[in-house]
Amino acid sequence: MDHESKQARMRERIEAQHRRMAERIERQQQRMDEQIERQQRRVEERLERQQARLTGRLEQLNPNFDSLTLNDKQQAIVAAALELLHTKTLDELSLRDIAKAVHMQAPALYWHFKNKATLIDFMAEAMLQREFSDMHVRADDEPWDEWLLEQMRLLRKAMLAYPDGGRVVAGAHPYPAVTLGKIFEYSLESLHSAGMPLGMAGVAVSTTVRYAFGYVIEEQSSPSAEELKSIDVSKVLGHAPYTAKLLQGMDSFDEEAHYIAGVKVIIAGVKVSFEQK
Repeated sequence: MDHESKQARMRERIEAQHRRMAERIERQQQRMDEQIERQQRRVEERLERQQARLTGRLEQLNPNFDSLTLNDKQQAIVAAALELLHTKTLDELSLRDIAKAVHMQAPALYWHFKNKATLIDFMAEAMLQREFSDMHVRADDEPWDEWLLEQMRLLRKAMLAYPDGGRVVAGAHPYPAVTLGKIFEYSLESLHSAGMPLGMAGVAVSTTVRYAFGYVIEEQSSPSAEELKSIDVSKVLGHAPYTAKLLQGMDSFDEEAHYIAGVKVIIAGVKVSFEQK
């Protein structure tokens, strides 16, 4: 057998070995993929069953302003989630982190809350309860504008209690965050009972509440007053003299006073429209 024939046969054997190895690897990969898919299906089915059971429990609750209660474990989970906001943003907060904080496995949380979105709703409820647990409608002798201003002050205070609190509350649903619904309902009743048409009351309430949401979200995500003071406005805002002059007055800036002034501007506009009706 000449040298070229030997090399040809050797190449054939090597190629055959490579084909067999590739086929073996492909079969192994297929088996692994099938195993992973089966495991994923089992996990998804288990979670769906758990969520269905929890949904059934939630649907048994009567969604009124006074009926929402949590058991001790649920309260501990909500408290842990809120506490973690001091070290993690809302986007970074995970069920795994929360479960670890309460010494549970992450899947076990689904026995108590349907999903992360539902848990965030209960976080919003806990935050709002700090300031609105004894909320009442406007008294007959209480000016509607002063009453509404105070509710918006409390709303900002509730959201500022935790980092990213503005995002938590602004993204919550009226149920299970029932206090959020209470704020809207009692505010509508308080303005309407003062003689304001219901449609105008709706505009007034939704505008002031959305202003509060937006203000606090911006307040919690923007540079602080101290950070703004460190800016060399002559370099950064040389083309914007009025903005530069405004920033130079930050030594006397009061965030709450600025917020309240904005609410008063909205209320003043509502009063003008109301009086013209």
